[in-house]
Amino acid sequence: MENFRSHFLSDLKEMQGSILFEPQQPSRISDVHPSALPYCPTSFLLSFNPDLMQQQKFQSQAIMNQGTALHSTMDRFLGRIDRAFGDFVCVDCGCIQHLKQASDFPNMRCPECGGRLHYEEVYIDYKGFVGHVDFLYNTGSKKNPKLWVVDFKSKSYILTDPSKTDIPLNYHYQTLAYTLLLRAQYGLKIQGRAILNICRDNPSRMVLAGVHKWSKDELIQGHKDLLEQRELHEFMLDCKSYKEWMDSIGVQRCTNQYCNFCKTYEDSEIKSLIRQKFKSFKGKSIREIVEERSSNENHNQQNRTGAAV
Repeated sequence: MENFRSHFLSDLKEMQGSILFEPQQPSRISDVHPSALPYCPTSFLLSFNPDLMQQQKFQSQAIMNQGTALHSTMDRFLGRIDRAFGDFVCVDCGCIQHLKQASDFPNMRCPECGGRLHYEEVYIDYKGFVGHVDFLYNTGSKKNPKLWVVDFKSKSYILTDPSKTDIPLNYHYQTLAYTLLLRAQYGLKIQGRAILNICRDNPSRMVLAGVHKWSKDELIQGHKDLLEQRELHEFMLDCKSYKEWMDSIGVQRCTNQYCNFCKTYEDSEIKSLIRQKFKSFKGKSIREIVEERSSNENHNQQNRTGAAV
């Protein structure tokens, strides 16, 4: 038994420190995702792998999977309440009831075939911005809706302290981006936003934080910020040299307390890492590398398909 214990615990420790590499979707790089705003240029550049592979560690992947499961469960249950607003998909015939309210469907049944409906997050795809809005809640009527964006965040027990209702700055940027993009793509007027912090260890422990009604000035400034973020993203995709990067961006430190680069390295170290990164690109931009890799993958896929036939 002791032999088993020592070997197994040793392997567990090794597993927890191991790193896996998985293919990264090109769209995660080439599109602007509101959930990633505001951008940290240093992290964006230094995290990019020219082979389009991303690192995965046990702890971070486990936390991410928990968050995905919580989001899915919230959609399934919260999406049934009368004031839930969004897309509703029939699990039987596959039809989509776009931008509707749950109260439109008695017993959550499909009006086309009578099948079961489930709530689907509203999809954003507008002029280079791509993402999903976790949840929309209508405090008004069907004729005069007053919609609120609710963003779900899975947290540890400590971070779901009911007395802590402030939110990080990046949550403000993200929900404001969703607000503006919903208006631009679908014509939806959003009243405000809220963050629902959900405890990973005990999902019944939920704290509503950051409840805020948008002001006109915030929406105007938010629109300017969105355009600047898209412009920054375009530059980061097309930049080809260390000099060009340093002349335009330099060493910028983000406000994200979890950023592995900004909180870990000195300016001189970051400059060295940036220089090394551009050397690895061999004169190409991130956009060119992504397009080349995607083209090669599509070609290989066609060859595999042809060989199978």
